[in-house]
Amino acid sequence: MRAAAALVGICFLALLMWTQRDRILTGWNDFSQLYVGANLSGSGHLYDSSANIEQSKQTIGVTMEGVLYSRLPFYAFLLRPLAALPYMVAFALFAALNLGIFVWFLFAFRSDLPDLPVLGAFSLPLAFALANGQDTPALTGILALAYLLMRRGPDVVAGAVLSLCAIKFHMFLLLPFVLLIHRRWQVLKGGLIGGLILLAISFLSEGVRWPGEYARLLLSSELDPCISCMPNVRGLAEENVPIFVAGSVAVLVVFALIARVASFDVLFATSVLAGFLLSGHAFLHDAVILLFPLAVLIPALAFKPLHAAFTIAVSPLPYLLMLAGRPYSLIGPLMFLLVLSLIYLSVQKSSASERRT
Repeated sequence: MRAAAALVGICFLALLMWTQRDRILTGWNDFSQLYVGANLSGSGHLYDSSANIEQSKQTIGVTMEGVLYSRLPFYAFLLRPLAALPYMVAFALFAALNLGIFVWFLFAFRSDLPDLPVLGAFSLPLAFALANGQDTPALTGILALAYLLMRRGPDVVAGAVLSLCAIKFHMFLLLPFVLLIHRRWQVLKGGLIGGLILLAISFLSEGVRWPGEYARLLLSSELDPCISCMPNVRGLAEENVPIFVAGSVAVLVVFALIARVASFDVLFATSVLAGFLLSGHAFLHDAVILLFPLAVLIPALAFKPLHAAFTIAVSPLPYLLMLAGRPYSLIGPLMFLLVLSLIYLSVQKSSASERRT
């Protein structure tokens, strides 16, 4: 039954990607900025908008609003081998690698959550990530591998793998606090070693001026052409600063309350959801990473309202509504906020049951 459902999901995603075939067949998508970054790595112009635009014209013949290299320098350095390949070959290889790593994640956690491959097969964010040349499917696998290593050891290696989440560090800012709260010192040690290596690569490839240039790029408006499209607190608030501040504080307060009583596994997974909500730059394709906390939390927390809400949150329905624009796009961040609240209720319920026994 699950195999048949997964097959239906794959056909559904294939049809959805067919609607995006122009972006796929031309390569006019976000992969262009990664390919441009790989070409500019070591040039000293990695965060130069003019250099990015010129390189994009040479690569795909066009430029796209908001599509500039916006990752840390180490990632551009690691992607250099792709720059040696023709653009469309590099794009195909990159997409295949992302899909392969994501499929590994689905089957690695299938014993914990048997429905996970089906949910993955119906994941709209996965389809958009692949069509848009994004790397969040692979990042989901990296996060999952680090988690499995933390469960089975060695912790130092787990931390080193976890440091690769710096590829999109803004989505994982709460992870170090989870490690500190639960005193996972060896994981932190591995993360520090991995982070220092990545930082060294960044300075060796781009020199000492890149932090200032990178900060200027992040503080500009060049990377956020559609704030209302973000399925997080920032997208919920748009330009309304009080709502953004109130929403962010609410997420942090709920996360802190969960941290008081939650196990390491539950808090680690919750930090991914909370970090996604707090991220200042996240779009529909980034939501594919939320299948990881789903895979951890559903088996760990026996709370049916949470199971139902989280399953709906990663189903196609909220994402289809997001694509319809305001006010329907509000369903995404509101659903994720609801899931976070239900995690709190679930851990409180578990904690109360343990106290009674």
